[in-house]
Amino acid sequence: MGSLHSSGLVGTFGSSDRAHHKTVLPGEEYQLSL
Repeated sequence: MGSLHSSGLVGTFGSSDRAHHKTVLPGEEYQLSL
């Protein structure tokens, strides 16, 4: 499920948000976006 959220975020927000997500853990990545 986390992988699906990751792909969706990158496609919606773009590479600019992707860099910010790299700082946080994969588990918290989708949680922050919610």
